[in-house]
Amino acid sequence: FSAEAISLEKSTVWETDGKTFEIWICPLVYSLIVYCNDIILRLCQDIILFKGEVAELLLPSIFVNISARKDLEIDLHKLICLQLKEHIFVESNKLMKSIQVVLNCLNELRIRHVMERSSFVPSRRDVSKVIKLI
Repeated sequence: FSAEAISLEKSTVWETDGKTFEIWICPLVYSLIVYCNDIILRLCQDIILFKGEVAELLLPSIFVNISARKDLEIDLHKLICLQLKEHIFVESNKLMKSIQVVLNCLNELRIRHVMERSSFVPSRRDVSKVIKLI
């Protein structure tokens, strides 16, 4: 792999055809981690380019970090969704592990979303206590 900047806009980064899992995931995660604002994740950037296991392990955290960012100059959320739709969630994708890994990332995003919503929504009991105080 080359450590040069890898563009997320290039569909070749997302394509799985003819690639092993490691050859697919390492450059993809390397290109995604650039958009993270978490220092610990950014420090893992170099090892991700060479270790598929590390890339796979960190990808859900990278998705969560990127999803929380609202200060990016490009619409990264839209770009990622489009690329996943065109290259991962298609019948022609024979690299099943790529689908599993991305589904794991989406599940992590769902879990975080549910946790955030539940922490902001008061329970019925809490609402009852407030009403009794009034």
